[in-house]
Amino acid sequence: MATMSAGQAMDFSLPEAAILARLTDKLMTTDACVRAVLTAPELAAVAEERQAAPAVYLVYDGPQFQGGEGAAYRVTVVHRWIVTVAVASVARMRESASRHSEAAGIIPRVVDALYGWRPLPGWRALEPFTPPKPVYSPGFAYFPLGFQTSATGA
Repeated sequence: MATMSAGQAMDFSLPEAAILARLTDKLMTTDACVRAVLTAPELAAVAEERQAAPAVYLVYDGPQFQGGEGAAYRVTVVHRWIVTVAVASVARMRESASRHSEAAGIIPRVVDALYGWRPLPGWRALEPFTPPKPVYSPGFAYFPLGFQTSATGA
């Protein structure tokens, strides 16, 4: 694994751009299964009732730090993202089975696109972590997945 500066290891924007491009490529191609792949700022700019669905939202979940190694001080920065599959339904909560079915068709594609994939040289392959629980609102359901990568800087 190539060594980078601590500042470069802290820069989550580069792997995030690569992850976003990968999701867009894998989920919005000829047999598109989602209408949009968006980031947190794009999601924040749209009222829930106007969200594109089904969609995937990539939201940065922050860094975690792992301290020095041996005689040379190095820091490993673990960056985490919540990748949320959002599905909509005209129906209310009583018809959540159809939402589950739609999400169940998208979730494996997200996992296949990201699990074990290396976003950039010098970064470790993406691996899953336990995400928050699904969230339900009138007309929408959100199914979060967690993925993380890391880089070591000196």
